[in-house]
Amino acid sequence: MKVEDPDYTVTYAREEGRIEFAGALRMPHAEHYKPIGNILQEAAAAGVSPLVLDFRKLRMLNSRGFGLVAKFVLGLAGSKSQLKLQVLGSRKYHWQTRSLTTLKRLWSEVEISIEG
Repeated sequence: MKVEDPDYTVTYAREEGRIEFAGALRMPHAEHYKPIGNILQEAAAAGVSPLVLDFRKLRMLNSRGFGLVAKFVLGLAGSKSQLKLQVLGSRKYHWQTRSLTTLKRLWSEVEISIEG
């Protein structure tokens, strides 16, 4: 499953339990993030563990987009899900080091790996 735009791509590989984000997600309204939210929910429902959220190719994520990811993580934490969640980031993009690591505060079970 894939959501594409000239500025970004979000690809869900169901068999691998991997969602890859690339480009720049800076949509102005929360409702524009609905297709991405649907991918996150579908991936959680599929139950492939670990579920990997790969942000290493994502240059930018605005606060609305990060809010969607944070809400997803909080939803998993609140559901007492047995799903393991891995978040991959890159030091190449400063926001990832700062923002992605805050997900650990929302759910201590999140495994965060910031590379390079």
